[in-house]
Amino acid sequence: MMARDISLILRNFATMYKKKVLLENESGARITILVLGGKWKPQIIRILADGSMRPSELMRMLPEAGTRVINQQLSGLMAYGIVERHVIDTVRPCSKYCLTALGRSLLPLLDEMEAWGNAFREQFNAATTYNV
Repeated sequence: MMARDISLILRNFATMYKKKVLLENESGARITILVLGGKWKPQIIRILADGSMRPSELMRMLPEAGTRVINQQLSGLMAYGIVERHVIDTVRPCSKYCLTALGRSLLPLLDEMEAWGNAFREQFNAATTYNV
């Protein structure tokens, strides 16, 4: 068997077992949670609302998050069309991330979530402990 054949078999095997998620029968709330789920996604969206940023700038603004985690969250947001990546051709090429129109449409929802969390913060602090 040639290396090319093995590569083809492995590729087919990986495709065959990929989990496919159909969102046709999901509620709107579930779809929103899929898009915004993750500790850092809402914060990344909120930061990018102020304008495009390089990954290193994002990492400085979210020092608690690791580089790998931020990159994963950005990839997820790009897959859903919330964030775009633009490569800037300079002597030393770099990339910047910015919100799409779809991403901007999430800002009022994030504002409401922020207001709700602030309104009930004391109630939740009394009832739960949050482990960082």
